[in-house]
Amino acid sequence: QQIGRIQQLRAQRSASLARDRIDAIRQAAAGKENLVPHIIAAVKADVTLGEISDVFREVFGVYRDPAYL
Repeated sequence: QQIGRIQQLRAQRSASLARDRIDAIRQAAAGKENLVPHIIAAVKADVTLGEISDVFREVFGVYRDPAYL
């Protein structure tokens, strides 16, 4: 059911606006800019938490606890 809701959300949102908001997060994360205003704008444009998290993983990488490496 959740997959269906996400697919519906993505189909109904403005794809170009969502892409612009994701790009704004990416640019802010790559610099030293505050991410919170960009995240709020992205959420208002129906960007999903998964899409935002993907940007963070892309820019910052995935944390690996050194105790388990």
